[in-house]
Amino acid sequence: MKRRRPLRTVLITLAAVVVLGAAAVGFYAFVGNHWFVRSVDEGDIGVYRGINASIVGLDLYRLDTATDLAYTDLTQAARSRVGSGIEADDRADAERILENLRQQLLPLCRTTEASATTSASPSPTTSAPTTTDPGATGTPALPTTSSAPSTTAQTSTSTRTQEPGVDCREAG
Repeated sequence: MKRRRPLRTVLITLAAVVVLGAAAVGFYAFVGNHWFVRSVDEGDIGVYRGINASIVGLDLYRLDTATDLAYTDLTQAARSRVGSGIEADDRADAERILENLRQQLLPLCRTTEASATTSASPSPTTSAPTTTDPGATGTPALPTTSSAPSTTAQTSTSTRTQEPGVDCREAG
């Protein structure tokens, strides 16, 4: 007959639990010492603590600090970097990365865009008197009013589309 050793089974189980617990604590410490800057779902950009990965649907990171930077306000080059996540050495490095991103914002969109327009509506013009009437007693001639069309052409040489998120950002 086989002899039961309950103490040995308990010690092996306890050792396995201790090893798994130590591995979990070590993994948690490893993950907690990593930082990155990223935009989730092309929304606001944030500073994250952890590893930029997921295992079986479990994220290995958490949001540490939310920012006021919007993904769509960045230049295309900055968007491609932020979309995949920018690794940082520590919290201070993450702040440096955010400052660099603030330097890569799109310009503000213009509220009124000058386009090629022509104004051909008649506008009255007044000419000032320059001479006196020779037949009069030294009184100046009255100003005359003419209705000549005034044409003003303004052209815009901008090649930008002025679409928010494409080549400019909205104020605010």
